[in-house]
Amino acid sequence: WTGVVAGEGGMRDEWGKYGLFGWGVHAQCEGGSHIVGLTGVWRDITAQQRAFMALQASEEKYRRRIDLANDAILVIDAESGLLLDANLRLEELTGRSREELVGQHFTSLYPERMRNTHESLFQEMVRKGGVISKELWIRRTDGQLVPVANSASVLELRGRRGGPQIMLSGPGPANPARTRQQ
Repeated sequence: WTGVVAGEGGMRDEWGKYGLFGWGVHAQCEGGSHIVGLTGVWRDITAQQRAFMALQASEEKYRRRIDLANDAILVIDAESGLLLDANLRLEELTGRSREELVGQHFTSLYPERMRNTHESLFQEMVRKGGVISKELWIRRTDGQLVPVANSASVLELRGRRGGPQIMLSGPGPANPARTRQQ
């Protein structure tokens, strides 16, 4: 029979420096219990683990900053128009969870009769690299229309396939007294 055991661990070297490693051992046995060969591999994974931890910390910092913003923020793929991310303020404003928002076309936020206008403004934002628009209306899940003031920036992200992204932010209702039921 043969067997493989693998894992990860940490240890200090002779100078006291801590490092992480991955290891694997392959055993070959004859007769059920007689080991006839062992092969082992040790690999330093310190740099990979540190890079992974730094990425996690960066993602957590991004998420906290976006979620704590007073403005409703959403990120839209500039080519497809699909929502890629949304913050807590947008969830409150629309009555939809982040999970419901992400993956939807951005026009789903707007009343049906206004979607062509919003699509045109979106294409203008992509062409110009950002725009501050006039008052727009978002439809909440309860049917209520909420006026919002939007500003947008086009973000070119390194290593991102699919082209630029649009980041829209708005302070929420442009004029809360104008919020209306439809």
